[in-house]
Amino acid sequence: MKARNEEGYLLLLVLLGLGVLSLFAAALVQQSRHSARLAGARSGAIEAGLMAEAGLARALQAIDETYSPQAWPENAAPRAFKRGGGSIVTAIQDEAGKVDIVNAPEPMVRAVLDRAGISAARRSALIAALRRERIASAMEKRAFAPVSLEALARAIGLAPPELDALRKDATIHSGLAGFDPVVARAGLAAFVP
Repeated sequence: MKARNEEGYLLLLVLLGLGVLSLFAAALVQQSRHSARLAGARSGAIEAGLMAEAGLARALQAIDETYSPQAWPENAAPRAFKRGGGSIVTAIQDEAGKVDIVNAPEPMVRAVLDRAGISAARRSALIAALRRERIASAMEKRAFAPVSLEALARAIGLAPPELDALRKDATIHSGLAGFDPVVARAGLAAFVP
């Protein structure tokens, strides 16, 4: 009887060990699947980054080809081309034809906000927020230099639909206190003081 009890005990231990090993194997398989998904996502992100760099390189090459028949005109329709397994759409936009919200005087910013269809009360609130950001950066002896229109929108509380409407005529990249009417969108020069 004692031998049978020992055999039953050993069988129970073996089954318990197999159960633990099965759980371990299932966790390992799940981890492998997760790692494969992450690797696929990273691969896609790397490929997208390389495609963006190829688009930028092609645009820079187009700028260098100013006097070539292959040159891209500034402010023209985007051009599409294929690289590897994907396609890239690139356009060259002269930022000098837009109002630099960071550097432009307030009347010019007000006019661009008005042209974007932003109400008078909202314009006043946005300009007050912009003024606060400019003053804070001056007091802290740092440049007020958001890295994108989206960063500026977050800093002054500009809503996404307002940002989309403003994007056609506004920039943060030109560094100008005004804009170049030669390359500006039609009607901007008549609208902005």
